[in-house]
Amino acid sequence: MKKKQDAPEELVKALNAEAELLSAWNALRPSCRTEYTAIVAEAKNAEARKKAVQKVIKLTTEYYKGHPEKHKTPSSTSRLKRPLYPMPEGIRKALINAVLLEAYNSRPPYQRNDYIGWITRAKREETRHKRLSQMLDELEGGKFYMNMAYHAGQKAAKRAKTGMGNRK
Repeated sequence: MKKKQDAPEELVKALNAEAELLSAWNALRPSCRTEYTAIVAEAKNAEARKKAVQKVIKLTTEYYKGHPEKHKTPSSTSRLKRPLYPMPEGIRKALINAVLLEAYNSRPPYQRNDYIGWITRAKREETRHKRLSQMLDELEGGKFYMNMAYHAGQKAAKRAKTGMGNRK
């Protein structure tokens, strides 16, 4: 296994010269980037390094053209299919008052986001209160998410313990 190393200056300059080439480089698997970086780094002199850079550019471009699915725009490759909702202060206060903020933060990010969106999208105030109450009950019991069975795994326990995923 090759040791990861920084790209040589000549390679960095060549990649930064063209936006499409840089996109192609970023689309490469990390192992390919490591291998291509080593090709340039192992060149003995300036002339050999220049040839190595050209070889890496050619390899990168060929890979890029041969794998169009690897270089979609970031928006087309995003796994998030729903909007990200900010935490309203009223919901934060309700979680704190019910001593359920830790239970809320131990849930996966998609569940936290779904709860917030579900509550805030309600048109009537009484519906928002009903949904907030359901969320608090589910968090307190720990066995349900949106009226579906929920079994917290090791990741949830780790999130709760470390406080990861806190919304500000």
